[in-house]
Amino acid sequence: MRIHHSQYPVGFPNEAQAAVEGEKIRARKVFDQAKKELPETRYGSMQQVTKLLKQFIMSVFSVFASEACKLGRNGVWHVVDLHAECERFLGNFTDEAHASRGFDTNDHEIARNAINQRELMKYPEWEKYEDDRLEVANMQAAGKKSDEGTRQGYRREVMEWLRRTELENVEQAANKLGVSKSTLKSIMSSRGKIRYSADTLERILKIVRK
Repeated sequence: MRIHHSQYPVGFPNEAQAAVEGEKIRARKVFDQAKKELPETRYGSMQQVTKLLKQFIMSVFSVFASEACKLGRNGVWHVVDLHAECERFLGNFTDEAHASRGFDTNDHEIARNAINQRELMKYPEWEKYEDDRLEVANMQAAGKKSDEGTRQGYRREVMEWLRRTELENVEQAANKLGVSKSTLKSIMSSRGKIRYSADTLERILKIVRK
C-alpha cells in the first residue's frame, strides 16, 4: 500500500522517498558527530554549526534533486514542475533542519537568518542539480526521454492498487483507469513494445500511487 507523506509531492515514488529518508539519517549522523567535536565557545561554535547545517541540508537536497531529475528524464515530470518541487523541498527541509538540529530559541533565529537560498546555491550540490536540470530541459525540448524507469514495469504498484480498490482483474482495472487492457499490461510489463505515452504513464502512476 502506498502512503503519501506530506513533505513529498504527489507522484514522487516510494523508492525515491526511501532514498531521501536514508540520506537524512546518514547526513544527520555526520552532522551530530561533527557538532560534538566543535569547541565550546558560543558564537564561534554557532558559525561552525551553521556551516555544518548548510552541508546537512544540501546533502539531503542533492538526493531529492537527483530523484526528481530521474522523473524529468523519464518524462514523468516537466522540467518546470521539477524545478518548482526542488525549490519547495529545499525551503521546507531548510526549515526542518533548523527546527530539529542544534540550537536553542535565540540561537535558532540567528542561525536561521544566516542561511538563505542564495547561500545554498553556492554549494556544489546545487551546481550539480543545475547541470542535471539543463540536461532534462534539453531532452524535453528535443522530445526525448530516457529509457530509465519507463521500461522497468509497474506491476507491483498496479497490483497493489487493484487490491486496494477490490477489483478482480486487469481488465476491470484498465476500465476504471480509462485505458485499454493492452496499455495497462504494457505499463505493468518490463518487456515488449511500449504502448503508452509519457502523459498516460504519469496519469496512471498518480492514481495508483495515491
